[in-house]
Amino acid sequence: MIPKYDKHERQAIQNLPSAASRVFGVIECEEKGTIVDVKGLCSCLTKGATLVLFSCLSGNGRKEEFGQDLGTLFVTRLKGRAETLFSLLRGAGYEGSFCVIVDDTEPSRVWQWKIGEQDSALWYRMVIEDAKIPLGWEVKLWSDIESAFTETSRSRGYLAPGVSSFDEYLSERRARGPSHNAYRLLEHMKQFPNKKLREEEVSLKEVALRRAVQCKWQGMVISQFISNPVLIQTETPWAVKDPLLYHPLGNSFHSILHPFAYERM
Repeated sequence: MIPKYDKHERQAIQNLPSAASRVFGVIECEEKGTIVDVKGLCSCLTKGATLVLFSCLSGNGRKEEFGQDLGTLFVTRLKGRAETLFSLLRGAGYEGSFCVIVDDTEPSRVWQWKIGEQDSALWYRMVIEDAKIPLGWEVKLWSDIESAFTETSRSRGYLAPGVSSFDEYLSERRARGPSHNAYRLLEHMKQFPNKKLREEEVSLKEVALRRAVQCKWQGMVISQFISNPVLIQTETPWAVKDPLLYHPLGNSFHSILHPFAYERM
């Protein structure tokens, strides 16, 4: 099916340089849903996009044990699909990064495990050392990206006064009251009991709030610290997950792609 683009989107596509146009052609062919912000994608491809993927972690909440892997992107069919996509993009002339982010802060921040973030970072650094990472993939821990960002955020004025960390951002967002995105995420999570949570102690409502805020925080950090970021969505449902990381007015990814089938991984 040929995608339906509006006048401004068609113009942005037509104005792409030849190399960026070839890359767009691959993205268009591989898209399983609808590209979020075609004009934003074209702008990133022209300037030099950075493709970003998140790998959702596994773990046992009852024992608070980390997984032995780097998440779903490495242990499911997503890996083969991602490798094929990367090969197609490279063949079309894409020269940017294929940045895979492992959110090592999620167990403590979102699942609310008692294990500290430093212990989590140490564990996943060891896992990265032993992992079979496909050639050309740049695997990073979220804590490392965040640390590098916060070191320069105040001096460069990236963040609003009083907001320089996730905890401060969580407090600021909590004061505003529950968001529509957090509510939709909560309703989705109710359908899938999460084995990562300590069910007797953790409120699903609180988990949904923290997850939504973490995504918003990540989108804001990445948009200001990584050049021309475009998200390759690895989670579903897109209608729930995309709004957590994209906002048309900025402070988020510049576009979102869906090259993987719409199914629960």
